[in-house]
Amino acid sequence: MGDRNSTPSSSDFLQWLNPIDYTSQHAYLLEQRAEGTGEKLLSSNIYLTWLDTKSSTLFGTGMPGAGKTITSAIVVDNLKRIYGKEKDVGIAYLYCDPERNPDQSVKVLLASLLEQLCGGNPRFQNLARDCLGDVKDKPTAQQLDSISKALRLVASSYSRVFIVVDGLGEYNLEAGCRERLLSEIQSLKSKATINLFATARSTVAHECLKGCTSFIIEAEKEDIQRYLNSNIGQVPKFVGKDSPLQRDIEKSISLKAHGLYVSISLYSLFSGYCYSQSVRFLLAKLHFNYVVHRKTIESLRYALDEISHGSSQDAYNDAYDKTMRRVIDQSPKQRDLAIQSLAWVTLAKRPLKVKELQHALAIEKGAQKLNTANIPLEKDIISVCAGLLIVESGIIRLVHFTLQTYLEKTRQTWFKTFSEKDISSLCVAYLTLDAFRAGACDTDKARQARLDSHPSYEYAANHWGDHARKAHTDDPALMAFLENEPLVQACCSIKDSHRGRKGLHLAAKFGLDPVIRLLLNRGHNVNMLDTDASTPLMHASHGNHSTTVKLLLENGADVAAMNRHGRSALYWSAYNGNTEMRDVILRKSPKATKLDYVGAHKAALEQGHCELAKLLEKASLS
Repeated sequence: MGDRNSTPSSSDFLQWLNPIDYTSQHAYLLEQRAEGTGEKLLSSNIYLTWLDTKSSTLFGTGMPGAGKTITSAIVVDNLKRIYGKEKDVGIAYLYCDPERNPDQSVKVLLASLLEQLCGGNPRFQNLARDCLGDVKDKPTAQQLDSISKALRLVASSYSRVFIVVDGLGEYNLEAGCRERLLSEIQSLKSKATINLFATARSTVAHECLKGCTSFIIEAEKEDIQRYLNSNIGQVPKFVGKDSPLQRDIEKSISLKAHGLYVSISLYSLFSGYCYSQSVRFLLAKLHFNYVVHRKTIESLRYALDEISHGSSQDAYNDAYDKTMRRVIDQSPKQRDLAIQSLAWVTLAKRPLKVKELQHALAIEKGAQKLNTANIPLEKDIISVCAGLLIVESGIIRLVHFTLQTYLEKTRQTWFKTFSEKDISSLCVAYLTLDAFRAGACDTDKARQARLDSHPSYEYAANHWGDHARKAHTDDPALMAFLENEPLVQACCSIKDSHRGRKGLHLAAKFGLDPVIRLLLNRGHNVNMLDTDASTPLMHASHGNHSTTVKLLLENGADVAAMNRHGRSALYWSAYNGNTEMRDVILRKSPKATKLDYVGAHKAALEQGHCELAKLLEKASLS
């Protein structure tokens, strides 16, 4: 639990600067684009005027699924085609999608823009590196300021810069992050010649950018027809190109989005069109999966009648309901695979790689070894989920962000046979396989070999406690894991900074109060130290778990203890801006502020928690 920051060497400067790689996501989006899609926008007066007018902003709005992300990708591709070879023109882009990239702080996004503008140009890289200086000694707030300054410096070195920001409406609303990002971009525009292209949902459009040129993003008829023509061969034979059944489908199926009927051609139903291109295609694909598996004409017509009478006010939920009913109606094996896959992807704390999900689905509670015969094929996972999951650059994800919202709201209906508690138990089962009972690996090579042979281990090691906390579980298997030192050491060795921790440290880190009570009752030392001389109380405070801090203090935790880096429990409460935790600590030990006033006060100021800093100052004087 030392410094959170690392120092970039000359060789890995750009990699350190930008932890998010948008290139694979961008390439995937372009792969989904039918030839010619977006040409109407690219040839429009509004877009050409934006291209020709320096320092202008163009803002695209649209309903969820209306094609905002694919539009952004098309614009980036167009800019690269026009200006890609011009060394004095910079191009950078952001896809603000928290599902793909959970860590999208303002600092990270600005760093991504800086990294892209530095590119392979040594001069710009040196400018940025000199401006950033020794970042390891800078707190987060100062890092942000340094990155912002470096970004302005590099951007102003170009004659012109194009920035594309997709998904402002989906960007983190907590703590004014979106406003801060926009403020930084506006500040950048005042120092450099910046052309900004941004997209957001219609409902948040006016909050994002005011006074700029805007347009509505929706699938054009020509784009849809172009895509349909390229996929016409997928129409099932039993329908027939000119059959009365086809005409009935074309007449009957209409999708209602935001109160409007959107007529869908039969061919769009069988297109398998990507989620990001249009609400028409997203809903058409879902309804196709509901209709196409009907075995008789009568059942197909019944399905069409259901779709036609669905709620126009809630088209997404209506489509998801029907799709989930189809999932449930499969054979028990297929149903279980689908529900577990959807639950894992929905409840996971970060995006999962395909191999991670495959191994997670294969693990069995109480197993000593992973039975590779249980590992499902990728195509089978996708098939049983009826179009609700897609694979993008090796990451398996939900077909659309609206599905995440739907499944979270209806989890008690669909996930009652496989819940957060089951995921927690399976993570622990994975961590307790015989392969890890030897403890921590001696070398980085051995550790990497362990991760390569057990793809789900890194996720299980880092997030088992997140699932356990949500499930409020004190499973006996979990207790057995935490009291097995070699297994705990193996788990902690995933990160070098975590070595030497004990089971109680991990329970405190994740805020597992029921587990902590059991461990303390079994005689575990409430003030035990890890290799950093950190106590369970420090880990609980670092993890921002107020009730856990209170529990540990009630059981004799030393509030005055400091680790090797001079961090105390009060320091981490100040770092997190947690006034409730601060009050818990001070009620237990009023002298705690005097013992670590300098560290805690500095942490609060550095993280921008000014009110908390004032409270600490007042407490130190009383």
